[in-house]
Amino acid sequence: MVNQVFKHIREHTKKQKPEPLSSLVPSLSVETALRALIPAKPLASALLDVYFESFENTHRVIHIPSFKEEFEAFWRSPETLSLSWVTNLVIILRLGLLAHPDRESISHGASPEWLQRIESQGLQLAELVSHCRSSESRPSLECIQTQCLLVMARITDGSKATVAWRLAGQLIQTCLIMGLHQEPELFGGTMSIFDAEMRRRLWTAALDSILCEDMGACLLDGAKSSTSCTYLSVT
Repeated sequence: MVNQVFKHIREHTKKQKPEPLSSLVPSLSVETALRALIPAKPLASALLDVYFESFENTHRVIHIPSFKEEFEAFWRSPETLSLSWVTNLVIILRLGLLAHPDRESISHGASPEWLQRIESQGLQLAELVSHCRSSESRPSLECIQTQCLLVMARITDGSKATVAWRLAGQLIQTCLIMGLHQEPELFGGTMSIFDAEMRRRLWTAALDSILCEDMGACLLDGAKSSTSCTYLSVT
């Protein structure tokens, strides 16, 4: 069904004006499917911690304090978090699952059906959302985060190299459209310190996905990164 949706989207994206996600996928509730992939809070928290420890030390895509606050808010009122945020969480859970040092312990806390669904559907659904969001006239920073996370996931899960490179190319293109390659000062001082720093971090993460000579090894090795960068504290 997902392949049929992608075919439907390709036909519509030939038009000049992008259509909203809901009109492109009338037969499939992507948001419902993504939300169904979020497990119980204890397992989700454990996988989130694994992601932070394994990836965020070298690939600064998520602002950890903000995401943790939103994560707690999600469990109080799931509907208050956007589709983009839910998409990012699903990719993060998949990355946490890939990097978890004890897969057997995860099996005890998750059903085989959930493991099969997040492994087979999670990234496909996230790519579907990313495809629609990136075609909007003004993509958001959350859109860039989704694309960064997807590249990391496709590098890490053993997908064909062409898949990761295609996503990385789309990521760089979206970054250039948003002007992430330009210093925030060039925008007339209208940008907040937080947004300016997140733009720098995401641009660095995007370049890292392209420049890593051995991308798979780099992503899972917290002590090694192809890019050396000093980050401003925005906590």
